[in-house]
Amino acid sequence: MSNFTESYMQPEDWQLIQNLTLHLNWISFLCSFFEVITFLLFKREFPRSMPLQLGVVTCLLHLGVLIGPIVGFNVLNDGPRSFCYIQAALLQFSSMAIGCWLLNISVHLYCAIILRWSTQRLLGLVPYIHVFGWFFPLLTTIPPLAAEKVVPRSFWCWVSNEANGVWELSCYYVPIMVILVLTAVLWTAVMIRVCKISTQFKTVTYSIQSVLIVFFLSISITFQCAHRIYNHSGGDSFTLELLHTISVSTIGILVFLVYGLNYDNVQLYRRVFKSFCCTNKETTHTQDYSPLNFT
Repeated sequence: MSNFTESYMQPEDWQLIQNLTLHLNWISFLCSFFEVITFLLFKREFPRSMPLQLGVVTCLLHLGVLIGPIVGFNVLNDGPRSFCYIQAALLQFSSMAIGCWLLNISVHLYCAIILRWSTQRLLGLVPYIHVFGWFFPLLTTIPPLAAEKVVPRSFWCWVSNEANGVWELSCYYVPIMVILVLTAVLWTAVMIRVCKISTQFKTVTYSIQSVLIVFFLSISITFQCAHRIYNHSGGDSFTLELLHTISVSTIGILVFLVYGLNYDNVQLYRRVFKSFCCTNKETTHTQDYSPLNFT
């Protein structure tokens, strides 16, 4: 076990963090996986494919976190470096990609609802959306790995906090906070417009939910940043460690609540269920009230 955990954490506290990490990330992974399967089977076309990409990177995030409890935290700290590098790469890439795909969704909706772009013009965004959603996270992942600035960080391996946290700030905290602020601004503008023009309660509710997920993710990143700054200043806090663990481990649950359990998907699940157990009854297609279907 690392010196970090021995320095201030009681064995029962360490066990609590381990159990939370294991169980919350499994729940989040299963929620994200269910969302991915739903969109793969029924909603692969653009723009509905964007929540599919979001679900994929969320699955990668929780798989990355689960490497720790699966192989053992002592292996990450003292075992082969390959496990540490694999986990660090997954965590860095997927956590950045989650922010990028949330921004992609908000940009698409802003162009569709606020700027009133045509469908053809919106389809022209697709290559740029994919480049940003997949390659920008890769650009922030390669430098710390190439420079070997990856170390065990208590419960997972991640970017080193040496050089006054320059690597952490430049590769993660600064870009992800900029992305989340832009996402929040665009989603808020979309929500205000939707509340004005829509007569469908489900549409308004979905817009508010989408703003809330950005809000909660911003709080999550703030907790993480506060924890790292406190650690860097020489302090150790079990409370911040706990909040950090919970905030990272519940992202998949939050994403699923918004994009997996929106009104349209609930109706979809009902139709699929009826098609299997009530074959003698006709099922009709219900209207999709999600803003993602505005185009």
